[in-house]
Amino acid sequence: MDQNFLDVLPYWSVYAILFVALSLSAVAGFRFGEAAKDSDRKGILESKSAPGATALGGMLALIGFILAFTFGIAGGQYEHRRSLVIQDANAVGTAYLRAGLLPEPHASTSRRLLGDYAARRHQVDETAAGRRDKLVEEEAMHGALWAEAAAAASLAPTPIVSIYIQSLNDVIDLHAERVHTIRKLRIPDLVFITLAGLSILALFVIGYHLALAVGRFFIPSALLVLTYTMVFGLVIDLDRPRGGFFVVNQQPMIDAADAIVADLEARPPN
Repeated sequence: MDQNFLDVLPYWSVYAILFVALSLSAVAGFRFGEAAKDSDRKGILESKSAPGATALGGMLALIGFILAFTFGIAGGQYEHRRSLVIQDANAVGTAYLRAGLLPEPHASTSRRLLGDYAARRHQVDETAAGRRDKLVEEEAMHGALWAEAAAAASLAPTPIVSIYIQSLNDVIDLHAERVHTIRKLRIPDLVFITLAGLSILALFVIGYHLALAVGRFFIPSALLVLTYTMVFGLVIDLDRPRGGFFVVNQQPMIDAADAIVADLEARPPN
């Protein structure tokens, strides 16, 4: 499985669902508090007491800590994905340069294959079927490149050929690491479910507390709901490897592919 359950939703709908759910929770808490105010005077006194405020503050602090911790994990994973794109582009560029050290016709064939690979590598497929086909095609390109390297090594078993093979091995390893990062290095669904449940509970308690202690609701609750929605939504967005506001820029690989294409076009035909 290469996606979390939230990946099937458009990124804008995640923010909308969070905002609606938290707003409804706060409104429900406020209405419940108003009903309790009419029937239980003791609840008003308890809500204004220091222990009640301390309990509410502790709950918000705990949720804030979990959100901050999760935000740090998601941000780190996003930066890791960005770093892998740069490393992948550099590895392809290095392998292309070293492919010129191979004996012909393996040098020309390997350079052409690497150009096709770089051009395919930066393309983003939105559908699951498209991603599977892209993965199969890239792995087939790895096989073709490795076959050329093996043939070149048999023809000229020199240290220069070994240097190219090491570069090609780096390309294949980085591809595997990027696939693993996108598929497996994700925040577990249970963490988001727990955070959503705690946030809904917290907004309910806040609405209840405001009804009993203050009697006003809209401005403080709206600001808190908006804050929770933005922070929680950003955590989910950062964790998503595809779509959303935080899409990893593929420009390094695009630049590498363009440079390879320009070099191939500048070379005289064999």
